[in-house]
Amino acid sequence: MTPSRRWAVVAVVGLAALSLAAVRPLAVRVTIEPVRATEDGTLMSVSIAVAPEDRGALGRDVMVWAEVARRGDEAVRKGWALKVDDPARPLMVEAVWPPGEVAVRIDLDAVGGGGHAVWWGEVVVPDLATTVPKAEPAEAEVEPEPLEPKPTPETSGEPVTEAASEPVSPPVAVVELPVPAPSAEAVAGSDGATGPQRAPSEASASPTDRAQLVQLTDAASAWLASGVGRGEITVAVIRDGVPLAGLAPADLEVVAGRNALPVVAVGGPDRAPLQLAVAVDLGTGGEAGWVGRIGAELAAGAANGRGQVLVRTSGGYDSGWGVNPASVAELISAREEWSGDDLPALVRECLGRFEGVSGRVFLVVVTDGRSDRSSSGWKETFDAAGRAGVPVLVAGIWSADFSRASRKRLSRLAEVSGGTVFYLQGAVQTGDLLERFRAVLDGSFALRLEAPPGTVGIEVRAPAAELRASSTAVR
Repeated sequence: MTPSRRWAVVAVVGLAALSLAAVRPLAVRVTIEPVRATEDGTLMSVSIAVAPEDRGALGRDVMVWAEVARRGDEAVRKGWALKVDDPARPLMVEAVWPPGEVAVRIDLDAVGGGGHAVWWGEVVVPDLATTVPKAEPAEAEVEPEPLEPKPTPETSGEPVTEAASEPVSPPVAVVELPVPAPSAEAVAGSDGATGPQRAPSEASASPTDRAQLVQLTDAASAWLASGVGRGEITVAVIRDGVPLAGLAPADLEVVAGRNALPVVAVGGPDRAPLQLAVAVDLGTGGEAGWVGRIGAELAAGAANGRGQVLVRTSGGYDSGWGVNPASVAELISAREEWSGDDLPALVRECLGRFEGVSGRVFLVVVTDGRSDRSSSGWKETFDAAGRAGVPVLVAGIWSADFSRASRKRLSRLAEVSGGTVFYLQGAVQTGDLLERFRAVLDGSFALRLEAPPGTVGIEVRAPAAELRASSTAVR
């Protein structure tokens, strides 16, 4: 009997036993990601998120069991006894698994709460020992110096790890930059390079995109018109696993170093437009189809005039601001040139397109890491990300060419910008990525502050909620 059939029988018997014992079944989501190579295989991280309606059945003590079997081998079972401090946070365990395709079964037993869950599936475990080039340790030693936080009692942060499940927004050094007065053209947004204050004119659009341009709603246009000369940041706030329906200035604390920055206005999805740039960096066009669908799904939040979208690719294509979100998948999948070889430059160019922008701003970077071959240019990019006030959401597509050094740089990019990072193993994990990033976009707000644009070292605190992303600088 194969492992999958054997587990199917066990699952049926187990469910029958559970029904007799009146054990409550739990709805869970399991995410499995590689961490690093070891002498015995690949260290894998298993994250188990319990649905909000079932968290009351967790209790304080739980047991997690992972059973792994490679075809032709005996199943190996390992268990962990865990304490549940916060039912809303996923349960995390790690185990070393053999590279290759394996069948996995995860059991969760809530010892105190009476709940139980079973998950099984097939997982491809990458052989990280063969995917990391031997020369990379030397490159890692000369990684670009990160932005150093100024040592004050308020400047404490938690670094982003390679497979970060929670975004962080550590403060960086507080520097007052000269703030140029916005020109009339920049405020109006007539030049696509200054920011998406309105849809670009037909003269600035390519013939292919010209018919796809959209105009903002009256509410979004009013938010832009009322913010001339005022500083803004973007935050994403979640409560009980779902985006907040509303946010008041009193719900957040915003500081720059020792100085509190009063929030004077809050713009949610009903007021502040979603200004989303999607940067796609692929070694070949083979993945452009499903990557395009990711871009389209995320851009849907800007549909019907609720925001504006820009698409830029490593092959040099730039759609300009204001394309119809429904056309994003086609714009990406139709690209034939993917010859880019400078990922940090692509990121800097996209960040520059947010100059003068008002609203809920995000840069989504989708990359397979093939064009990121050295640390050259990354320090400049980290500096730009720390000053731009644009949270960067990084989607890394796992492959044999995706080096550990590149993953470290992308995690650093998310960290200094106040964004988050997610590594996925191809199209099969598209749903997990979209769930993570949609929660950020749907839970985002634009905050207007008593602070001039260019102020950096911003730290946001949400005492009664969970902060998923936040700008580290005022735009």
